[in-house]
Amino acid sequence: MASIVTYGDGLRRIDFAFGARERRKCVRLGRVSGKTAESVKAKIESLLADRLARKPHAPEVAKSLAERDEKMLARLRAMGLEGFEPTTKRL
Repeated sequence: MASIVTYGDGLRRIDFAFGARERRKCVRLGRVSGKTAESVKAKIESLLADRLARKPHAPEVAKSLAERDEKMLARLRAMGLEGFEPTTKRL
């Protein structure tokens, strides 16, 4: 679902798409370690899975979001990931 892209000068970003036919988006991480990039990638994948399943975030994912700084939350909001709330409308 998501992949880490590393540039030659050490900058990293995470590419992802909401569906198979959707255009890929990216979150730029800057110069971070591979371990940090893997951690962020795993969290983005769980956010994507929650959005696709239309379910609320798991407690550990919600806690992780609460610990993020405002700059990263703004990046996630811009991509449509952070503040997803499932619809309560029933068919």
